[in-house]
Amino acid sequence: VLVFAEHHLAWVLDERPDVFPRTVALGQAAAALDALPAGTRVTWEDLAAEVRSVRPDPLPGDWIADPYGRGPAAAEDTSARIVEDIDRILDRVTPSPWAP
Repeated sequence: VLVFAEHHLAWVLDERPDVFPRTVALGQAAAALDALPAGTRVTWEDLAAEVRSVRPDPLPGDWIADPYGRGPAAAEDTSARIVEDIDRILDRVTPSPWAP
Protein backbone atom coordinates (compact mmCIF):
# COMPACT_ATOMS: atom_id res chain seq x y z
CA VAL A 1 0.00 0.00 0.00
CA LEU A 2 1.45 3.33 -1.08
CA VAL A 3 0.22 6.41 0.81
CA PHE A 4 0.68 10.10 0.10
CA ALA A 5 0.42 11.72 3.52
CA GLU A 6 1.28 11.04 7.11
CA HIS A 7 -2.40 10.93 8.12
CA HIS A 8 -2.95 8.21 5.49
CA LEU A 9 -0.25 6.11 7.15
CA ALA A 10 -1.86 6.71 10.55
CA TRP A 11 -5.26 5.70 9.15
CA VAL A 12 -3.84 2.40 7.86
CA LEU A 13 -2.26 1.71 11.25
CA ASP A 14 -5.56 2.44 13.06
CA GLU A 15 -8.00 0.84 10.63
CA ARG A 16 -6.00 -1.93 8.94
CA PRO A 17 -3.06 -2.86 11.16
CA ASP A 18 -2.86 -6.16 9.27
CA VAL A 19 -1.66 -4.34 6.12
CA PHE A 20 0.48 -1.74 7.91
CA PRO A 21 3.68 -3.81 7.46
CA ARG A 22 3.14 -3.58 3.68
CA THR A 23 2.48 0.19 3.75
CA VAL A 24 5.01 2.90 2.88
CA ALA A 25 4.88 6.47 1.61
CA LEU A 26 5.02 6.86 -2.16
CA GLY A 27 7.96 9.27 -1.95
CA GLN A 28 9.73 7.05 0.58
CA ALA A 29 9.47 4.10 -1.79
CA ALA A 30 10.77 6.05 -4.79
CA ALA A 31 13.72 7.47 -2.84
CA ALA A 32 14.62 4.14 -1.23
CA LEU A 33 14.58 2.27 -4.52
CA ASP A 34 16.71 5.01 -6.12
CA ALA A 35 19.29 4.37 -3.41
CA LEU A 36 19.70 0.70 -4.36
CA PRO A 37 22.63 -0.30 -6.57
CA ALA A 38 22.02 0.15 -10.30
CA GLY A 39 20.12 -2.74 -11.83
CA THR A 40 18.67 -3.93 -8.51
CA ARG A 41 15.04 -4.92 -8.86
CA VAL A 42 12.49 -5.96 -6.24
CA THR A 43 9.19 -7.80 -6.39
CA TRP A 44 5.91 -6.18 -5.42
CA GLU A 45 5.71 -8.67 -2.55
CA ASP A 46 9.07 -7.49 -1.17
CA LEU A 47 8.66 -3.79 -1.91
CA ALA A 48 7.73 -2.53 1.57
CA ALA A 49 10.38 -4.63 3.32
CA GLU A 50 13.06 -3.49 0.86
CA VAL A 51 12.02 0.14 1.23
CA ARG A 52 12.10 -0.09 5.02
CA SER A 53 15.54 -1.72 4.93
CA VAL A 54 16.87 1.40 3.17
CA ARG A 55 14.57 4.10 4.60
CA PRO A 56 12.87 2.78 7.76
CA ASP A 57 10.83 5.94 8.23
CA PRO A 58 9.52 8.48 5.76
CA LEU A 59 11.29 11.84 5.64
CA PRO A 60 9.35 15.12 5.42
CA GLY A 61 10.02 15.37 1.68
CA ASP A 62 8.49 11.93 1.10
CA TRP A 63 4.96 13.19 1.75
CA ILE A 64 2.82 14.52 -1.09
CA ALA A 65 0.82 17.63 -0.26
CA ASP A 66 -2.89 17.64 -0.99
CA PRO A 67 -3.51 20.24 -3.71
CA TYR A 68 -7.19 20.66 -2.87
CA GLY A 69 -8.17 24.33 -2.80
CA ARG A 70 -4.72 25.55 -3.82
CA GLY A 71 -5.47 26.07 -7.50
CA PRO A 72 -4.57 24.47 -10.81
CA ALA A 73 -0.80 24.97 -10.48
CA ALA A 74 -0.73 23.05 -7.20
CA ALA A 75 -2.84 20.26 -8.73
CA GLU A 76 -0.49 20.07 -11.69
CA ASP A 77 2.60 20.00 -9.46
CA THR A 78 1.10 17.27 -7.30
CA SER A 79 0.09 15.10 -10.25
CA ALA A 80 3.57 15.50 -11.78
CA ARG A 81 5.14 14.42 -8.49
CA ILE A 82 2.90 11.36 -8.26
CA VAL A 83 3.67 10.30 -11.84
CA GLU A 84 7.41 10.85 -11.30
CA ASP A 85 7.46 8.78 -8.10
CA ILE A 86 5.41 5.97 -9.66
CA ASP A 87 7.71 5.88 -12.69
CA ARG A 88 10.75 5.67 -10.40
CA ILE A 89 9.18 2.76 -8.54
CA LEU A 90 8.15 0.93 -11.70
CA ASP A 91 11.72 1.17 -12.99
CA ARG A 92 12.83 -0.98 -10.04
CA VAL A 93 9.96 -3.44 -9.62
CA THR A 94 10.10 -6.81 -11.30
CA PRO A 95 7.02 -7.40 -13.42
CA SER A 96 4.64 -10.07 -12.19
CA PRO A 97 5.01 -13.40 -13.99
CA TRP A 98 1.40 -13.11 -15.17
CA ALA A 99 1.95 -9.69 -16.80
CA PRO A 100 1.81 -9.69 -20.61
